[in-house]
Amino acid sequence: MELAKGIKLTSQLRTIGDDYFITVTIPKDDYTGLKLEYGARIDLNIGFSVIMNPEGHQHYVTILEPNRFCDVDLES
Repeated sequence: MELAKGIKLTSQLRTIGDDYFITVTIPKDDYTGLKLEYGARIDLNIGFSVIMNPEGHQHYVTILEPNRFCDVDLES
């Protein structure tokens, strides 16, 4: 788990109609030993920090059940 915290992801959100599209960028990093290639499949757990009440408290919400991941095919 500590190794995953070293990966510095960036993301971009855009909308088309009523749909959201999220682009995640994972930089090359020899520290993690992560080797990604076009067409490879990885698993991601996707979550959001959202305001959940009138007081403005934020909560972290995942789009899947706890400890579940979604398969993602990598594109360049």
